[in-house]
Amino acid sequence: MQARNALTLVEMIIVLSVLAALSGIMVPLCSSQLSSASQTATRATLAEVQHAMQSYWHDTKLVTLDGLASVAIESERFEITWLFRSPVTGDSVSQYSPSLRSGWNGPYLLSSTDETGGNPDLIDAWGNPLVVQYVNPSDSVKDVRFVSSGPNGIIDIPSGTATSALTPGSIGDDLYVALMLR
Repeated sequence: MQARNALTLVEMIIVLSVLAALSGIMVPLCSSQLSSASQTATRATLAEVQHAMQSYWHDTKLVTLDGLASVAIESERFEITWLFRSPVTGDSVSQYSPSLRSGWNGPYLLSSTDETGGNPDLIDAWGNPLVVQYVNPSDSVKDVRFVSSGPNGIIDIPSGTATSALTPGSIGDDLYVALMLR
């Protein structure tokens, strides 16, 4: 009898069936790991932005933003751009006064993850830009949120709703950090 050097069609079909079954098991396991990694990366970015914005607020809360003597106005005070550039002059030169303990002393983050239209921006792990929700600029306590739209790319958190009034149903798959600043 002669030795065989090839697989029969039946053996090939069995091998392919086993491989298909294994891939059917492995794909869901791997995709859940990717989702978890994306959430972890986005949460880390949000925590870094939260810390940077607290430093920015500490330095600039006494700086007047009127749009006349500054490039920004009060309702734009917490834009991500101002972590990289001064809201007064629009450049990255520090205007901090140690004696007054006031003024822009940035940049507060080392680099942006996106630069659209010449403005620095931050994106989440799904490739969506982080959004700032400044709930009511006229309040004495500043309620500011940095929101990632999550895997679906749609921001579910209503921008005018106070952070204290958010419910799990109003958040959806969004990830956010909130700051209550005085």
